Amino acid sequence: MAQIKADSMIQRKSILINLKQIKWRFRSGQACANFAVQQVRFAIIILKRISIFPVAHILYKG
Repeated sequence: MAQIKADSMIQRKSILINLKQIKWRFRSGQACANFAVQQVRFAIIILKRISIFPVAHILYKG
């Protein structure tokens, strides 16, 4: 009986650890996504400020 209880405790602990890891990965993934969105917005603002023609020309050449 005590052995079964210990096993279930260990299982519960490993499940909790897995959940924490999943949460952490999700959070870091979200942070990456937010960063990417910010970078894209920043790039769009820069493109709007510069006249788009030289930028398009550079992109076309490159």
